[in-house]
This record gives sequence, structure tokens and C-alpha cells, in this order.
Amino acid sequence: MASLDLLAGPVRALLEAHWDDERGSCVPNPTICPHLWLWDSCFHAIVWAHLGDARAVTELEAVAGRLPGGLVPHMRHGAQPPDTWLGPLERTSSLRSPPMFGHAARVLAERDLRPGDELLARARRGWRRPVGADPAQRRCDGRTRHLRRRPAHAALDQLTDPDRFGSPAGPANVARSHPAYDPGAYWRGAAWPHLAYLLHLALLRWGRHDEATVLARRTRRTAQASRWAECWNAETGEGLGAVPQSWTGLVLAMDRG
Repeated sequence: MASLDLLAGPVRALLEAHWDDERGSCVPNPTICPHLWLWDSCFHAIVWAHLGDARAVTELEAVAGRLPGGLVPHMRHGAQPPDTWLGPLERTSSLRSPPMFGHAARVLAERDLRPGDELLARARRGWRRPVGADPAQRRCDGRTRHLRRRPAHAALDQLTDPDRFGSPAGPANVARSHPAYDPGAYWRGAAWPHLAYLLHLALLRWGRHDEATVLARRTRRTAQASRWAECWNAETGEGLGAVPQSWTGLVLAMDRG
């Protein structure tokens, strides 16, 4: 725990530097990523909770709204629109994020920062969708049930397999044996701190505590060496993307390793 205690100060400084009081959330990076991303803010809320800071709830409040049609957009634009077309809406994207809100809310509750009932109810309305509402959804549900039957340990084994995703600086996002693997490319092999956090949770869930410890320590070490980079070269640990990026403070939440 000593290393985690030493991390609390730098992680707090990271989030404080990116906090936007007017919007009630952190911007991932003020220059490169000045918008509000739903899953980034969920990760920020988790970090705030581990710091014991009530802004954990404020950050979730910033992302729990929805558009009239029910969509919970993955991004709310900052002062200037993004440089990529993300749909016809003026102030938000037309895309949806991975469903991180529920996990974040649970982490907050576990650390005595439970979001209010109204906020949780608003979030449920935003993410609720009738079961079997359309054929595509039914196909997706069927695939999910199939994936759940696959042995979890067979998937987790690949995290340390050097011919799959086991890289010196953490799990790569493309298999190292794949022809497209490029550890210095954004989507072709880099290691990502938020994915390491989620994989750490998976290892703990399936009782692989020693591997979770190794992953946590490696991620914490690389995050600091990269100056809190958005992601890093999976082979060398060189920082990539936005530097610093506030979600990299998640290393503080990898607290059982």
C-alpha cells in the first residue's frame, strides 16, 4: 500500500489540473481532448472516489443526462466542436459509449460516495432498452450468451502469452503475433491504462491475484514513467497520445495489487 499512498498526491494533482469547475468534470487533456467523454468521466469519478473526494458524484452527474430520444451520447463538446464529424447534433456526438456508468456508481457506493436516487434513476432511464426490441439486439444478446460460455481463464491466459497480448509494458491491444501489430501505433498495439484497470478487475474476479498484482505494479510504474500518458508503446513504455491524460490516474484504483 505504500506505493499507493505515494501515488495519491500526484494523481490528485493530475485531476485538479484538468478539472473544469463550470462543467463539473475533468477534461481528459485541456489541449488535445478538451471535451467531456462519458467513459472518461466515469473513470475520473472512480479516481475521485479513491481519493475520497465528493467530486466523484459531481463527475457522474455531468454525464448522466440523455437526449430526448433516449441516447446517452459518448461526448459532450467543449467550447469548440471536435475536428471529426460525429453526427448531426451540435453540442454532443451521436454515438454511444461502453456502459461504464453502472460500474462507476458501484465503486462510489462502495467508498461511501453513493450517488443520489434521482441521479441513478435518470441514468437507468437513459440506458434502459426493451429486451428483444429489434433483431440486431436479439442477435447481440445471443452472441453475449455464447461468449459467457467460453472459459474465462482461456481468455485471461492470453494477457501474459508473448504470442498474444503479453507485452513488457502491459497488455497490447492487438496480438503481438498479428501482422498489423505496431506497439507504437494508437490502435495497432499500444497498451492502455483504462484497459489495464478493467483487466485487473477481471483477474481479481477470477481469483488470479498474483497476475493482478503484477499487472497493477507494471501499470503504475509505466504510467508515472510516461508522465501520465493516454497510452504507451507496449514494448518500451514510451508515452503516446495526449500527455498527460487524466484517466491514467486509474492506477490509484488498482488497489489490490
